[in-house]
Amino acid sequence: MIYFVDWHGLLQPSLYKQQAMTQKDAFGFLLTFTLSLTCLGLCGGQIAFTSQPNDTVVPPNAPLQISCTASTRLSGVLHILWKRNNTWIVHFTNKHYRQLQNGSLQFEQFLPADQGLYQCSALVMDSNHIHLGQIYSRIATIKIAYIEDLFVVNPETRSVLIGSNIQLQCISPRSEPIAQVHWEKDNAKLSGYENGSLILLSEKTVSSTILIKNITSDDTGTYKCAARNELLLGKIVKSVGATISITARQQLPYFEKRPTAVVPNRFQSFTWECRIRGVPEPVVHWYHNGQVVANDQNRMKLASGSLYFVSVLKQYNGSYVCAGRNTLGTISSQPIPFIIAFIDYDFVRDPMSSNITSGNTLLLHCTPPHSYPSAVTITWYKDYERLVLGGAISVTAEHSLRISSITRSAEGVYFCQAYNPSTRASRTSRTATISVREVPRIQTVLANRTVTVGERVVMNCTATGHLPPALRWMKGNIVISNSGSIVLSAVKLNDSGFYRCVATNSAGNDSKQFYLHVSCELNYQYLF
Repeated sequence: MIYFVDWHGLLQPSLYKQQAMTQKDAFGFLLTFTLSLTCLGLCGGQIAFTSQPNDTVVPPNAPLQISCTASTRLSGVLHILWKRNNTWIVHFTNKHYRQLQNGSLQFEQFLPADQGLYQCSALVMDSNHIHLGQIYSRIATIKIAYIEDLFVVNPETRSVLIGSNIQLQCISPRSEPIAQVHWEKDNAKLSGYENGSLILLSEKTVSSTILIKNITSDDTGTYKCAARNELLLGKIVKSVGATISITARQQLPYFEKRPTAVVPNRFQSFTWECRIRGVPEPVVHWYHNGQVVANDQNRMKLASGSLYFVSVLKQYNGSYVCAGRNTLGTISSQPIPFIIAFIDYDFVRDPMSSNITSGNTLLLHCTPPHSYPSAVTITWYKDYERLVLGGAISVTAEHSLRISSITRSAEGVYFCQAYNPSTRASRTSRTATISVREVPRIQTVLANRTVTVGERVVMNCTATGHLPPALRWMKGNIVISNSGSIVLSAVKLNDSGFYRCVATNSAGNDSKQFYLHVSCELNYQYLF
């Protein structure tokens, strides 16, 4: 059998030049991107899908056809293109899948590696390969069917009085699609009992209960749940058996399994065991902060008395008591703390980008998200590689990163990562970009010199620094040049004096000076 995935309707289109460029690279179309402006905003009427891919679950290795067909009123050639997991499918030769003439995608066998998100695109081009218009389908999730081997909750063995009532419960294995569940007694399918089912969609399971009223000896035996995935023909998963027996002796309630303090992870599914036995069968209640626990979509009391959390939420923190009662008496546990392990997503304090002057000390703060337990491991990264500590690089007791006597080699992108070992979850901070400014350093050696009236004097000054420094020359307190060079074409006596070169950037400044002496006599030092 071939499974068809169809959805009929019209999708509001969008037209992206960059998407078309990607198709040119992938499919070898010589597109000039001369867009037809009449299509912009009008492709919904010019190009339309007649079928689109739809979410589906398929048996392992089964053939599959994912439909995508379209029509157009534009005067061009219609092409159907495919994406899987946001990557264009470009190779069809010697593959276990092919594209049909109508554009649909057909698999001889749908393999585990084929699972993912599928989307098709309808592209129209004219005879000159000019892009006239393009629309995109919905994104469909295609999965392979499965069923796990173990029940989440098994029914439990009971010993009861004749004439009493008893409820048995199971929660099926996780399955895609969700399993169908029935009950068996002594390996024969059970019928004629009151039963109820509740689909736990987020867990891909189903909770099933049966109520046995006015028990007689005919009701004794071994009861099991059986789960079947309709797409996995022949595979049935059965629960552990629960034996129902009859006793004539009444008994006060007692704990067969007393609840203990636990620290479950937030959002996980979790069963908190509490089994109270007695004859007649005790009625079990849970109390949360003194209030009776009522079943909701994320927390329910099982027929066994245990408390099942579909998803452990933060509001379930608190003190719990498990209590049971029958006609002979009552029993209850001590208040038990239920503390949820978690780590929030937002950091209390993220590292911040900064510009810092070389030679100073950099301190990047990192205060991790709120979590329980509060002890988390902090790791620092630079340019997305783990930072090696030592020398000038250290981490403070408050998790801040300290870099002493910083140099330009420390420039980069930094972030910290917090790891909670209880939840085995980590969180990453925002990134911080660190730029290091260097104070200018004048490289030119400026020595005092003597020249004769009328000589031509050239004074040059160079400097290094990050950012590049601005240079200027000063005589006394007067700026005589806003560059690194100054030329005195014919010096005069009043040109004598101190000349100073000043280099400046945002990190600071540097200066050097020399004395120029202008003489009326010949300077024999410069004649030889």
